[in-house]
Formats: sequence, C-alpha cells, structure tokens
Amino acid sequence: MVGSFDPVERPRSQGARRRGDAPTGASTGTEGFPARAAHRHLRRPPPLRTVPRLMALDPRQERRLSNAARKALFWHQERDAEIIAAHRAGAGLREIARAARLTHPTIKKIVERDQPADVSTTS
Repeated sequence: MVGSFDPVERPRSQGARRRGDAPTGASTGTEGFPARAAHRHLRRPPPLRTVPRLMALDPRQERRLSNAARKALFWHQERDAEIIAAHRAGAGLREIARAARLTHPTIKKIVERDQPADVSTTS
C-alpha cells in the first residue's frame, strides 16, 4: 500500500544510519567535506576596500546613481515627515503602516525618532 505505516522495524543494512545516530569511524564532523568547508558559508564578505576594482563607472552612470541616491534621500525624508504628520493628527501606527506599505515597528521607529528625548533632571 502506498503511504502506509509499517510498525514492524526492519533490519538495516550494514552502514545505513538513521538521523541522530553517531557516525562510525573517524569523522571531521561533515561527511565528505574538508574540515574548513563546514563553516565557509558563515564567513563575512571581505570589506569593500579590499575588493579589487574591476572597472570604473562611466561618468553618465555615476551621475545617474548619484542623482538616484539624492532623490531617494529626499523621498525618505518626505515620507517620514508625512508619517509624523499623520501620527500627530491621531492616526494609529498600523493604519499608517498599511497606507505607507511598511511594518508598524518601522512606523514606530520613525515616530520615536521625532519625539524629543525624555530628560529628567534631579534637583
């Protein structure tokens, strides 16, 4: 029967293992891989200053990227100002988040950035 469960445990062939069984013989911790390859995916990428420059940007592309970055900064500031204005007008964080297509924790961070720091003085 396809997909049926057989409660009778059948003998395993020599060398077959189940999940959680300890490996037999000497092991590097990762079967079939060199010892250093096990954590290669956890390494950080090299800092940008050490990455060789393959080719320089042409002046037109560099200008377009610079303009795009400047516009993005402007629109982020504009968006944040509108979020703060909506919050001051009484809109809820989740309501603002839906309209701005952001998460409500992001909206909360933007609103909290605008609030003055609570400085208590002791006399």
